[in-house]
Formats: sequence, C-alpha cells, structure tokens
Amino acid sequence: MGRLSLGDEDEYIEGGYGYILYNSPLIPALQGNMARMRAQKKINPQLLAFAELRVEEFQFGFSTRPLFDVGLQATILPNLTFKPTVFMENVVQNGGSIMQNIYRIGVNLESQYRANEWWTIDSLYRVADYSDDNLLNEFGFHNAFRVNLAPHQIRILADYDFLNFRDPRFGVPAGASILELTHPYFAPTGFSYATLGAEWKHWLTRDMFKGADQLWYLLYAGGRVDSQDEAYFLFRGSLQYDVNSRITVSVGTSLIRSSVYNNIDVGAQLVIRFP
Repeated sequence: MGRLSLGDEDEYIEGGYGYILYNSPLIPALQGNMARMRAQKKINPQLLAFAELRVEEFQFGFSTRPLFDVGLQATILPNLTFKPTVFMENVVQNGGSIMQNIYRIGVNLESQYRANEWWTIDSLYRVADYSDDNLLNEFGFHNAFRVNLAPHQIRILADYDFLNFRDPRFGVPAGASILELTHPYFAPTGFSYATLGAEWKHWLTRDMFKGADQLWYLLYAGGRVDSQDEAYFLFRGSLQYDVNSRITVSVGTSLIRSSVYNNIDVGAQLVIRFP
C-alpha cells in the first residue's frame, strides 16, 4: 500500500492491493483480490473528513461490488469526539453468507470520551440493512482503563454489546444446511454479551509519540459471556515496525473460541509513504 501525505499525519491519500483467503468447513477455500483507496483531509482543525473505497473480486460467492466507508470525525470538546459513518460491506460470517452473496449498507454513530488520562469510554450505535431483507440495530459501550503507562502499557477493557435483528434466526434446524437457510448468518433478537480482558502493549523504541518511528507489539486475552450463557475465549496479537519515516510493516492475528462459534483472522500490511 502506498500513502501520499496531504498535510499532517491524519491527512493523506493511500491506495493498495490485498489478497483475501476465506476458509469455512462448508465450502471450498475462497480466494479473492482487493483494491483499496482511502483519503483523509481536515476541513478545519476540529473536523476530519474521510472516504474509503474497496473493490473485492472472488472466484465464487460474493459478487464484485464497490464497498465503502465515508464519514466525518468531529472534535466537539478537547476530550470528546463524534464520528458518523455511512458504510457498505460484505457479510463475511460463514459459508452460507458467502454463497448467498449477502451484503449490508448502514450507518455507524460513534463517540469517544476521555474522562481522564486513565479512562476512555467509546460508544457505538449501528443500523444496517441486509441484502436478504433484514435489519440490524446494534449498540456497544466500551471502557478502557489504563493501569500502566508506556512503554509498558497495560489496559483493562470492559465492553457491553447488544444486537437485535428484525427477522431473527437462532441455530440451524435439524437436517438443514446453513448454505440454504434464510439469513444464514447469526441473526438474534434481544441478544447481548459482556467482555472483559487485559491488553499489554510494549514499545521497543524510545520515541512513542504519534508520528514517530516506532516498534511495538500488543497482546490481548479476554473472556466473554452472552445472554444465552455461552462462554468465549478471545485472543489477539499484533506487531508494528516503522522501518523509517516512509515504510511501515504490521502483522496481526485474532481468534475467538467457544462451543458455538470459532473464528481466526490473520493479516499483514506494508505501507510506503511518499513525500
């Protein structure tokens, strides 16, 4: 991915190519390609506009279509930001949502309040219209408590999320295939879950301020319980290395393990900046 500066570190235009691989026990491995472009520019010191366009092409399943995130980030107070976003994305949840070519269009309303140096509160409201005639309302309330400062930063993360679909579906009926179900993705009504975990971020460089060349790694482990009394284990790890002011390499992985749902994500990114 290449990046061209348009001002400070938050103002740029970037574009790149990505390779996508989805594995599900219900379908053959699905390979795809992604072209991506993103631009960010400040309208004034308190208002940042951004737009991202992605085009993804797969061997089967999802059709080739433009996917996007467009929005604003407004600094209302020195410690309060508000971020409305309009988006369109594929519903990548299982082989059924892939084979039925399901996507969604919606609006995110996000805010972040920094209560003090140690406590940050994020909230999210999302409404999304699904291509198979379904509607999601979602709310999230996320707390981050910083226990220790950099270069050995420790945060305790406590989250609560609530989801409600207009046309719900729980589980797969006996003898049925999820590939043929209406709403093959997880579509509950009145469903919620609480998550508690700890995050360790360690900087291996002296400079840690935004815009500096950094080398750091991050590890997170946590647990989750949902309103159906199911328990989950969560883990994620990432590493970022600024080779110099122009080149950044990052890798990351995350996993969810439970008796009802399992997921693993792995990704890598190379960013090349131009003056």
